[in-house]
Amino acid sequence: MKTVDEVADFEPIVSGGCKASKDGFVRSVMLLCSGTALAHILQAASLPILTRIYSPANFQTAAVFQSLLFILAIAACLRFDTAVSLAKDTTTVLRLVVLSLLSCIMTSAVTATLLLVIPNNILLWIGDPSSVQYFWLLPIGIVLIGFMSTFQSWHIREKSFKTLSLGKIAQTTSLVTTQIGMGVASIAPFGLIFGNLFQLFFGTAILGRRVLASMMSEDVATVFDRRQLWNTAIQNYRFPLYSTWESLANVASIQLPLVIIGRFAVSPEAGYLLLAMTLMQAPLAILGTAIGQVFLSRAAEHYHSGTLGNFTADTIRSLALVGLFPLLGIGILSPIVIGYVFGSEWSRSGWLILWMTPWFFMQFIASPTSMVLHVTGHQRDALILQFLGLFIRVAPVLFVCIFNRAIVSEVYAISGFIFYTIYLFKILDSTGCVLGDATRRFSE
Repeated sequence: MKTVDEVADFEPIVSGGCKASKDGFVRSVMLLCSGTALAHILQAASLPILTRIYSPANFQTAAVFQSLLFILAIAACLRFDTAVSLAKDTTTVLRLVVLSLLSCIMTSAVTATLLLVIPNNILLWIGDPSSVQYFWLLPIGIVLIGFMSTFQSWHIREKSFKTLSLGKIAQTTSLVTTQIGMGVASIAPFGLIFGNLFQLFFGTAILGRRVLASMMSEDVATVFDRRQLWNTAIQNYRFPLYSTWESLANVASIQLPLVIIGRFAVSPEAGYLLLAMTLMQAPLAILGTAIGQVFLSRAAEHYHSGTLGNFTADTIRSLALVGLFPLLGIGILSPIVIGYVFGSEWSRSGWLILWMTPWFFMQFIASPTSMVLHVTGHQRDALILQFLGLFIRVAPVLFVCIFNRAIVSEVYAISGFIFYTIYLFKILDSTGCVLGDATRRFSE
């Protein structure tokens, strides 16, 4: 993995802009990368400890719970949280924050009601008893994820990257200490689940203070005016109408196969997958997420100035240059070193990482720029694309679970590569940047 100092490769990322704009982009990326990198170093350092105090079966329980939580929570805010980072004036931003938080609370309440009325035998069909007993925590997790996402979007719009960076470090510290502490106390697998919820609570508290302060500095009656809230919702109807289902299909295409694998696989395969995906997501989180957040904060400007195609192509080029060799190195070495680092019972995760390398490379390139479909008004295309991805990724897993469960994780990895390759082509097309232009920029 390249160090933060090597992010100088991103110097050409703002095509046609002034040097100050380029430098500002690089500084923003470096600031987010430094905090996110430190957070993931802490998490990576804790994994060899966690894999020795929690079993693969414990990880599988956590994987099933987290997958269901992410599926339910991603659309909880009806995607008004995404609209927050794109709005122009402060009052509209704060109304979108209110709409996002109210939608999240309502989604959590509906989930809690369903958990009370759905018979337990149906819940057991979704997950095994070890995961079902923690389903009562799902409504709490939905609120925490929704609030966290809303507050993050507000900070992205305000370009408060230092706060985001420090908040990430604090979150990970709370996650690691909680999971290790509860694991040592033999509170398993609850420690893995509670640690993730606690870090969300901690991050929400840190990021929420400035958002609430901003809200209190405005005319509260104007911000909470019901008619104006309704008008704001109508003006941003594309987000709940298209983006909600798009994001739901996107997350379901990643997380639903984990639930299926956890339910039907003979071994704790979902546990091995969770460790493999956690390790592979580190490069995406350290650099890809940081670039994606900075990209989103500037994409609207480039769209209005007519330079979004060049800006997107240069961002993709820089991501490819930075991500190719580190991800290849991780993939090739993992089957050799995973068993030594995390314990011999985790060797299966090393081979899964090798299979996942092409998938995560394409995701590393495509995901940070995926919001360009919303900036350019292609929400409907994004919705269709995500439902296509849901089919591409879930159908093969179901098919293999019926006929040959031994290769289900490998099939899941291949489906991820296919989907993100298609996604990248659509991102380029939506900005008017053809594949030839992007390839030329990559070879420059």
